[in-house]
Amino acid sequence: MDANRHLTFVRRDVEREIFAGFQNLLQRFGVAMKEVDIDFSQGAPDLILLNAKTPFHVPSEMEATLKDTQVVFLDDDPPEHVDDGCWAITTADLAGGTENWRSLLQAIGRAANIPTLRLKARQVYDEMGSEISLDGDLAVELQQATAEADYKSNERYTLNFVKQVGAEFAYLVGEESYNDQNGYAYIAASYAQRTAEAAADYAREQLGKSFSHSEPNYAGVRWGRIKWPDTKDARNMLYEGETNGVNPHGYGILTLEDEGGEQTYLGQFHDGVRSGFGMGQDKFLVWLGAWRDDQPEGNGVLMQGAWREAAVKLQGRVVTEQETGERKFFMTRNAKMSARQSPRKKFATPSKAPPPPKPSAKQEGSPTEKTVSKPAAEVKTTTEDELFD
Repeated sequence: MDANRHLTFVRRDVEREIFAGFQNLLQRFGVAMKEVDIDFSQGAPDLILLNAKTPFHVPSEMEATLKDTQVVFLDDDPPEHVDDGCWAITTADLAGGTENWRSLLQAIGRAANIPTLRLKARQVYDEMGSEISLDGDLAVELQQATAEADYKSNERYTLNFVKQVGAEFAYLVGEESYNDQNGYAYIAASYAQRTAEAAADYAREQLGKSFSHSEPNYAGVRWGRIKWPDTKDARNMLYEGETNGVNPHGYGILTLEDEGGEQTYLGQFHDGVRSGFGMGQDKFLVWLGAWRDDQPEGNGVLMQGAWREAAVKLQGRVVTEQETGERKFFMTRNAKMSARQSPRKKFATPSKAPPPPKPSAKQEGSPTEKTVSKPAAEVKTTTEDELFD
């Protein structure tokens, strides 16, 4: 499509308010629109805008003609399912700039020959902030719809999380090594893992393939992608997630490779150090629980096996012996079970991850030469029970 050509569309049964918001936003993003005849006498339109209840079917003889046309259902009661090449957009999407809306903007940008349309849209949303003003009462409707959509999204997120982790938690409660501290640590680490995945996805969405940090949002949270130079101990060291503008800080994902293979940590960080709750894994073991000073420390679940659902789950606590500095894993005992308890077992703990780059090694994506984490004390390990080589 030529740069000066308008974005053509046909419209049928779309409510005036939501269409006004849709058109208003596209104009703010720099997209000129032109409504054409519904009989396609001027050729195939770029967009077909419909109400969710509008009957719509593409005859087989028209499929080739409409292969580049985007079908958009503009409705606050969208259909439960839409086919490929179709979109369901609500006022909440328009107000909040959801991923669904951004994906449609990417398609519109291709049609309108505006490759930077998503970037322009992001800038407009940043300028608008909470002061959304499209057309009179529509602004209030958009804000109310956004708040309701956020509530429902969080509700679905929580229910899905409880459904998934609840079944695993029920299994842990019935084990001889269960106690409430282990259960709390397992749930907190599972939630941290899921939140870290969402933070990493958002960092990639904001920054693409670049290694840098975003501007802080209203709460002061930044997102970043950080890569460190390879060392003799670690290669392909990459972090994606929340940052403080320099180091990992908040929720995120750290991946690296060493002589033992790939290692991954998903969870909480504090100024570059794994601290709080999270999941660390290599090809042999998984630790889902508490972390402190870049190491497993406290209650959690040690899993042996490639698949989480089928893995052997050992509940207990990682402690550091004051005299030697050695970290050890002790299985706990379920005081609520009347059955005979297993003797307390002692395991060598997961050892520390490869040391981070030295202060002199400059990391991509950070304005200073600060390291990602602090060295941890040496620990004795056995190959079988080692989480981090």
